[in-house]
Amino acid sequence: MKTLLIPISSYIPVAVVKKYASFFVTPGKDKIHILKVTTSADAISIIDPLGISFGPLYETSVLDDNKDLEQLAAELTSFGYTIDQTISPGFFDTEVINKSNELNPDFLLMFTHGSHSMVEDLFGTKTSHVFEKIKCPILVIPEDHDVQQIKKVAVGIHLDDDKNFEIMKDLFALSDEMQLELSFIKIDSDYQIDIVDDSGVLTRLQKSYPGRVNYIVHRNAESLAKGLQEYASELHADLTVLFTTKKTFIEKLFHKSVTKDLVLHSKTPLLIYHY
Repeated sequence: MKTLLIPISSYIPVAVVKKYASFFVTPGKDKIHILKVTTSADAISIIDPLGISFGPLYETSVLDDNKDLEQLAAELTSFGYTIDQTISPGFFDTEVINKSNELNPDFLLMFTHGSHSMVEDLFGTKTSHVFEKIKCPILVIPEDHDVQQIKKVAVGIHLDDDKNFEIMKDLFALSDEMQLELSFIKIDSDYQIDIVDDSGVLTRLQKSYPGRVNYIVHRNAESLAKGLQEYASELHADLTVLFTTKKTFIEKLFHKSVTKDLVLHSKTPLLIYHY
């Protein structure tokens, strides 16, 4: 049985939750755990010294949250899913990270509104904060995105990192299950530091997974994130897959996290694997 963790902080239509959940978990076989994060009482207490009382308002909010969560759980149960649910008061990022690392689900599914300001570009959003501190794969669905199937997949790959070899077995297992069409892309940018010869790594990759990676598209782009976005758009990809990578100090000086940049700005759903 697979487990899909879905954290929510506001109302999301059950049809939207059902559609994206159905791509990755199966009714009658798998489990969905819904995490509803409510406004933190500790956060409210920071305002109390100003003489403003939030007690009744907070209690009403909790009752509404319970009602919304029960309705969502009931509707998903009617579709055949096994449902677990948790209401957790606290800060969204912290509660999602804690629950994810506690459950270790097969996937964490998050809906994001992306970045709409310079502040969010600089400091990130809730989703970008979460993905940096969890261990399980995370699915990021952009706000208002609509897709009827997940078939074509753009896979961003770092050929100079042998750790991709081990984690890619999870992607290939998912591809077999969902019958995905994987297209591999490596973006070359001015600030990227290539230490290992690409052709040598590709040969080892093909040896490790025969018939899986026939070729890898190379593209030059102003930035890695922009190059991946353009390729996914050109491919008409339903999903972009990324692998987190540990950057050296020098690399951190020259460019920010590609994954974080895409979480903030991608128009295509993302699946992020960690190692």
